[in-house]
Amino acid sequence: SVTVTFKGPDYELRAAASALAAQKIVDELPSGISGTPLRLRVGIGSGKTRILILGDDIQRLVLAGGWAAHNAMLAQGRADPGAVLLGRRMAEKLRDRAVLDPANDDFFELKSLATWPEREPNVDIEAGLADQVEEKITLLEPFVPAPLAARLKQMPDGWRIEGELRQVVVVFAEVTGFNRGNERLGFAGVGDVLRSHRRYGGVQFKFDLAPSGHRTLSLFGLHAPTDNDAERAVLGCLETMAELKSRLEEAPEIQVRMGIHVGEVYFGAIGSKHRYDITVIGDVVNVAARAS
Repeated sequence: SVTVTFKGPDYELRAAASALAAQKIVDELPSGISGTPLRLRVGIGSGKTRILILGDDIQRLVLAGGWAAHNAMLAQGRADPGAVLLGRRMAEKLRDRAVLDPANDDFFELKSLATWPEREPNVDIEAGLADQVEEKITLLEPFVPAPLAARLKQMPDGWRIEGELRQVVVVFAEVTGFNRGNERLGFAGVGDVLRSHRRYGGVQFKFDLAPSGHRTLSLFGLHAPTDNDAERAVLGCLETMAELKSRLEEAPEIQVRMGIHVGEVYFGAIGSKHRYDITVIGDVVNVAARAS
């Protein structure tokens, strides 16, 4: 999944146009080996978005949060494959500039646009990395795992990691039940997850939205594999549960659930010359996500 934020003039129209354009690109992709076509589900929310920085002196994670982001995720979860779903507020913002069909639970399906915004040129990321590569990577070190930052400094291009297959243990931890009154405790719980996993050798790889909270993706054995990665992952999860049980006594509505799976994943840079993300993908990741 990908989270994208739009701001500035006509941000609603530009977000809707981007979603429809992305759907068109995916629809035109060839089917995979199994013959099953790739499908894209998109949800869009509108409103104030908070840019959250969570973590400690060792590692920090950045996330777009707030009701607008969660509403977009709820819409995405309800969208059929190949559809773009909008929340009511987003639909009202577009008004007569879009063709919408009522869906369900205050969501609307975006069918087309009456007017399209001007397209902005993409910025080539390589142009901005032509010099001072090591200094720029150093600025990002608090936001990426230490082994990854060290490896980036050793890469010939200084930033791109070619894809490769790795045997890892994947752990998704989801902290849900957030509301305005318990948000502080909820984020403290997410911090407990990160620290517990790190104590057992886990690498905090991603921080993402959950339907009513947030979730983390930790990997065991990615950069320094051992013969007991699975055992350490389980111990990290059990310790997290024990710590959170006492911390969250005053907020029983906050719940934590975790999913673990082990196997081969694709690890490397994914994207285009305009934007790259270093991540892991594959069936193992998907199964761990569904288990959480």
